[in-house]
Amino acid sequence: MGPAEAKVANQTPELSSETKLQTCRNHVSVLLNSPLPRITDQMSRLGRLMEVLADAKCHQVEDLSLQLGVPLERLKWVFRLLLEHGIVSSSNDSVMLDEDLRSLVEETWS
Repeated sequence: MGPAEAKVANQTPELSSETKLQTCRNHVSVLLNSPLPRITDQMSRLGRLMEVLADAKCHQVEDLSLQLGVPLERLKWVFRLLLEHGIVSSSNDSVMLDEDLRSLVEETWS
């Protein structure tokens, strides 16, 4: 296999916005779950996070941690994972939801 074929073989396919949103739902719901007695509490946290991020503004991770009642280190870990999957963008300890996902999140959690 030549260099051109190796480059094509190593590329990962671009994910659709719907796939990214489903990935976001799956990962965030698992990662934000602290020992809570009911699944509704966990989904409520996930919904609150998505609602906050859907406003098209950058949010300080520390502020989100306080607002959502999620430990800061856990939330940072969640955002690192979401950043790897292109679900959020990050700069100077702030995060913003991917532009393509914003409308899907608004439809899903509104």
